Amino acid sequence: MKIKTLKLHNFRNLESASIHIGDTPIVVLFGENGAGKTSVLEAISLLSPGRGLHRLKMDSHIQHGFKEWVMYTEIENEEIQTVGMQFKSGKRHIKIDDEKNKTQNDLSTLGNILWFTPKMDRLFMDSTSARREFLDRLVFGHFKSHAGNLNRLKHHLKNRLRLIKDHASSEWIDIEEEQAALFAEKVAHARYQYLENLQPHLTAVKLTLTGSFERYEDKSATFMQQKYKQSRERDLKAGATLSGPQRSNLEGVLTEPNIPLTECSTGQHKRAILEILLANARLTAEKSGNPPIILLDEVAGHLDQKTKNYFLSEITKLGCQIWLTGTEKEAFENLQGAQFIQVQQGQISQS
Repeated sequence: MKIKTLKLHNFRNLESASIHIGDTPIVVLFGENGAGKTSVLEAISLLSPGRGLHRLKMDSHIQHGFKEWVMYTEIENEEIQTVGMQFKSGKRHIKIDDEKNKTQNDLSTLGNILWFTPKMDRLFMDSTSARREFLDRLVFGHFKSHAGNLNRLKHHLKNRLRLIKDHASSEWIDIEEEQAALFAEKVAHARYQYLENLQPHLTAVKLTLTGSFERYEDKSATFMQQKYKQSRERDLKAGATLSGPQRSNLEGVLTEPNIPLTECSTGQHKRAILEILLANARLTAEKSGNPPIILLDEVAGHLDQKTKNYFLSEITKLGCQIWLTGTEKEAFENLQGAQFIQVQQGQISQS
């Protein structure tokens, strides 16, 4: 999966931008802070299911003074695919290969897009939900139905809780719990299978899922349906469904020198996250032959040049297209064959 053309209109601080990429696997966006480099990565991230790089609302991407934003891109997979995207009047419209009315779940068929942002420097010290979202984004690229299954699980759990609060009949609640249990089993299975497949590609990190759901010996839909029914009163008091994979936690250990990622230095933590992305790229290349696009926003901080070059070299060996941002062009000049694009005050200068 490689982006060949990216055009943006009224997207964040980019009034109009057109980028054309050759055969180089490395694209470097450089310029001052606030110039619009991250806006380009934000747009690319919206070509995958979810709310993108920083999980922002779609209307927050509209440039001040306008009423819509528009994106068009050409993506090279086995053949060229086109994606058109527009946000207007509170709704995002997606068109893939001239077919209209596509949903964000359809974007998962294009390939996998992964990213690292400065905020992820503290991923394993951050909230449990942030780590779950990170894991699910990795899973999306290997189990195409995972995004839809996860959305259906959240949908039925939300309906279940609403019915309990409204003191609806038990039969109606039973229906929502039955559906939630079915999708809970599918979501959990995809996560476990993914981590099992990923582990052989990890050289210095070990990942595990923890939580109340992980302590259940039986994780079948039948068991979960019973668990939901038994915990209605408790969940009503809590205002949330407390059982199920929607509350699982991703934990990690740096195997050398064998310390939890919650106790690592910033540099160790960043190297661990990049290793997970690298392992996923290896797994994706092995399983599908379609390596992911990787977005690295301000990745140079807290990494020495040797470590940075190692990860970039390993990723490009797999055929991944990498997009990097930085304030100084000189920080990336030793990257062989990189394409440099200057961003200044919302304007793109491409050499």
